[in-house]
This record gives sequence, C-alpha cells and structure tokens, in this order.
Amino acid sequence: MYSPYGQVHLRKRQTAQIGIVNVSAFRIRQGDIFWLDGCRPLHGDVAKRRPVVVVTPSDLIDANPEVLVVACTSSMLPSNKTAIELPSRERTPQTRTGLYRRTWAVPEWLLPVQKDLLTEYVGYLIGQTLRRLLQTIAKSQDDLA
Repeated sequence: MYSPYGQVHLRKRQTAQIGIVNVSAFRIRQGDIFWLDGCRPLHGDVAKRRPVVVVTPSDLIDANPEVLVVACTSSMLPSNKTAIELPSRERTPQTRTGLYRRTWAVPEWLLPVQKDLLTEYVGYLIGQTLRRLLQTIAKSQDDLA
C-alpha cells in the first residue's frame, strides 16, 4: 500500500478476514512510526490521518492499554521552533522511517493513543533523532511544570 508519507511495511499479522490488519501480535516499541487515522485536530487542523512516533519507553508499553505518541506534519510552521525533522526517503534514501515526504515531529503534539489504533506500521526512528525528540519532549514538559 502506498501513501504520500511512505510505503506501509507489513510488520503485521493478517487476520482471518482479508484486508483487516492487526499488530497486536507484535511488540510496539519506542521509536515505531504508525499512521493514525482520525488524529484529533492539532494547530487549527481538522481531524485527519497523520504519522505518529511512539515515545513511551518500550518496557512500559505492554503493561498499558495506551501509549504516548508525537504527531507529525508535512507542513512545517516557521513559528514552531521545536519541531524536529525526521529522516525521509526524499532526503535520505536509506532511512528506515518509511516516510517518503519531508516530515516533522512536533513535540507539543504529545497524545495518548489506544494501542489498538496503531495498526498501520510505517517504519522506525532510532539513534540521535529519537534521542533529540525525547529530550525536547522532556524539556517542554519541564517548562510546563
């Protein structure tokens, strides 16, 4: 399946019904990127489909029905100084994010999401970019306190 952000990788188990995909048999990990349908409106947008990055630590995911994700956008706002550009195939062909368009994770768009809504796996984020995203989220949470 193709989307503007990238090809959907089948790291999922097919259920008995054709066309229904289930990732519950696979472990969701910190740094995984999924499509989230009907992501709540962010920054004046309407609810729409967005890529999201799982930021809940991997060892806490199995014990909870929800995970924290950071929503992403392909329309960078110049006023947003904390958005982090994710590797995309447009700029880094060998990336494992599965994102084909330039995409930014917006740390202020931190959302709790039911794990069963994360069904369409895109790819994953690791290393320096994931660390930078997690540090920016932690800093923004400290600033709120």
